[in-house]
Amino acid sequence: MAAWEYLKSAPVRSPSCSYARPASASDWAELTILSAEAPATALSEADLAWSRMSLTCTGAALAIVVGIKCERISNCSLLTSSTMSNDELDRFREQWQQEIRNRTGEPPANQPSSLPTEQPTRRSPIEIYAEAVEREQRGELDAALDLYRRAFRLDPNVDRAYQYHNTTEALQALTLAPVNPSTAQPIHVSATSTHSIRTLISAFPPASELTFLPEDERQPVHIARVPDEVLLHVLRLLDVSSFERFALVCRRARVLTFDPDLWRGIVTSTYVPPQIPTTVPLAEFISRFDNDMRRLYIELPRLRLDGVYIAVCHYVRRGQSENLWVNVDHLVTYHRYLRFFPDGRVLSLLDQNLEPREAVHLITPDLVMKGFFIGTWTLQTSSDDKHHVSISNLTDPSGKFEHSFRMELTLGSKPLGRWNRLTLDSYMSVNSEGTPSTLPIRNERPFWFSKVRSWA
Repeated sequence: MAAWEYLKSAPVRSPSCSYARPASASDWAELTILSAEAPATALSEADLAWSRMSLTCTGAALAIVVGIKCERISNCSLLTSSTMSNDELDRFREQWQQEIRNRTGEPPANQPSSLPTEQPTRRSPIEIYAEAVEREQRGELDAALDLYRRAFRLDPNVDRAYQYHNTTEALQALTLAPVNPSTAQPIHVSATSTHSIRTLISAFPPASELTFLPEDERQPVHIARVPDEVLLHVLRLLDVSSFERFALVCRRARVLTFDPDLWRGIVTSTYVPPQIPTTVPLAEFISRFDNDMRRLYIELPRLRLDGVYIAVCHYVRRGQSENLWVNVDHLVTYHRYLRFFPDGRVLSLLDQNLEPREAVHLITPDLVMKGFFIGTWTLQTSSDDKHHVSISNLTDPSGKFEHSFRMELTLGSKPLGRWNRLTLDSYMSVNSEGTPSTLPIRNERPFWFSKVRSWA
């Protein structure tokens, strides 16, 4: 209470008095304002806080800017620096702060608190999202919805981050079972080997030292008793995709499917004119691939004969409307089919009524249908390593049309499979006199191969 009594004894000045404006910032007076009407016991803790203020007096108005709060004060006691010295102000401030600490029980500012201060931890969006998932699983939908909103507000892609986080943790938790050392002779192959698959397979033990192992040890393996000659004869009766799937079973199956005689029969039956030029013998291609029949079959271009090349095309046709304010457009979809035969014939069908699953089984040389044509095809490779397919003499087998058609296409492989795409480069109509006319191909789309199992 000594500080309060000290202020009461200080001279009081009227707030309406006239003050001269200081010339610089160093001339501002440091003031302490206490209400003259309220007693010391009625003051709040905020009112007792010490504030340093700047004062501007213009005429009878007094503008007071306080760090804690700004308000108009009518009756106040102004204690200027001219009334008391800096030492008296410091001593008065210490007494005042000591009274406040004694009343509120607050430790001094320079004395560290004995209670640990809990810092608010900032949670990541993934943690909030994980808690929302747990709340949703427990049935607390309102709380889960609020947490979902908070998580997406912090990170719009938090759901993907949560999924990636869980997947990463699951993969890290996986451990591989120890592998028993094999009794067979280890295969020493460099990790940076650039050899072909044929070279790697040749490093395997011979097929006689390999065996078929059962997936279930309690079940017998009957195929292990079949001689290799019988297995190779069975593989010759299958198509390429079938015995390649068989090769994925085990190492012995892979070694069996690399038999040179097996692939030689496939190559000699596939690469015949018009798959290859009549002027180039097959032996030249075999020597070019170093007698690797399997690699020759994969890399040497060929037209697929075990299915149909299908192109799905669209165009927009203007329709009629009874309302002048409405324009009606029709999106028309039609299909083009190309089926190639090993003797050089090709069947072409243009249809917009049948689905592909229904039309492919109808494409035979005996078909009588509108839009059906029969022609011939050839395959040639240019100097720029592009494989061109030429289709000529596409005529109507019924003889109703005097015109024939001609197509020029490019054979390619993408994205999956080999030699499964045909891109239409040009489409021409030839009249009875042999004069060609170019037809527009703006609406035409590439042909994609679709295998027909019954033709394999």
